Amino acid sequence: MDSRQLHHAASHISQIVTWDKEWLHFGTGSDIKLSLVQELIDEFLKDDTLQLVHDRINSKTIKRTEIVKAIHDLLGQQSFQVWNSTMDKVIKFDRIGVLLTGRRHI
Repeated sequence: MDSRQLHHAASHISQIVTWDKEWLHFGTGSDIKLSLVQELIDEFLKDDTLQLVHDRINSKTIKRTEIVKAIHDLLGQQSFQVWNSTMDKVIKFDRIGVLLTGRRHI
């Protein structure tokens, strides 16, 4: 999928995601807990290929091993989502330094 299609798909699928009830604080500025973010991505999303959904022109497919490097400058600055390859699990990162996990149920 190209960036626009990926962004559109995520917007549509987000409407049927069941979000966990508790937000998790990962930090802002120089206090971002990268190890927490990496661990959560590795344990929750698990796929080797992930979908980074940032905006219409900057969404892309990316290797899990490269995701933290790709999102480092966005963490605590902008809101975005990271989905697994089948787009049935998602981590929503908010610009205020919190994240929420969710699952799509069919």
